[in-house]
Amino acid sequence: MTNLQNNKTYEKPVKTKESILFDLNIGAFIKKKRSEYKFKDNPTAKLTQALLGKVINVTFQQIQKYEKGGNAVPMFKLWQLSQFLNFDIGYAITSSANNEHYPLYLLDKKVIKVTYQDIAKEDNIPLSASYWINKMETNKNK
Repeated sequence: MTNLQNNKTYEKPVKTKESILFDLNIGAFIKKKRSEYKFKDNPTAKLTQALLGKVINVTFQQIQKYEKGGNAVPMFKLWQLSQFLNFDIGYAITSSANNEHYPLYLLDKKVIKVTYQDIAKEDNIPLSASYWINKMETNKNK
């Protein structure tokens, strides 16, 4: 790709498995915090992606992409989310780097966790719960 202003070429950064997994963890963390959010005047009301998007001035589709790990959350947006959802941004980053939030799947009433080592063995990173549940069941039966 060429930058027409200074005639320099640049390559689009390639996402590594580590960065993809980090984005998935941050997204899962944000989704968890959104689902736990309670309105003071109506504690039974749910904080939707659309409402959260309005708070930080993005579309609900962008919140959806953040939560699914499809897009990295810019630092300023993460800070805005931390202020509104009342979480420690340092904890969110550190715990996400340690793969503490994604992916967790329920299997026979037990939570299974897919680790970085599991993902590192894959050529592509499958995100579907059914893929990982079947893989874990197969490995358990070996």
